[in-house]
Amino acid sequence: MRSDFPHEATWSLVWVSAFVGGRMLPSAQLGLPACPLLRLAGLPCPTCGGTRAWWLASHGDFYSAFLMNPATALVFVLGALWTVYSLARLAGLPRSRMFLPDPLVRWGLVAALLANWAWVLSAGRVS
Repeated sequence: MRSDFPHEATWSLVWVSAFVGGRMLPSAQLGLPACPLLRLAGLPCPTCGGTRAWWLASHGDFYSAFLMNPATALVFVLGALWTVYSLARLAGLPRSRMFLPDPLVRWGLVAALLANWAWVLSAGRVS
């Protein structure tokens, strides 16, 4: 693999594919089976409502998407920003070097996931 390959473009393609997929779904009510955690323990998982939130965000309803699942709505927005950055990279913008210490990133992601789960639990959604 070439060292000058813009690796940022790979994640942008993933986001664009997921965005197009969200736009093509006929509705947010997909009739998917309940998650195993919900069935076994009666508690929604941290990503409960994520598919519906992605669908809402891909249709421009960011407020409802955030209320449904904040983490999914945030990933949607960050993915859009990353895609813009990748396009700028492909157009010749120099690569940005962002430095975050690995432990800080890991603990930050754990905290964000736990905060999202608390939100989902407090919202009282069970499907």
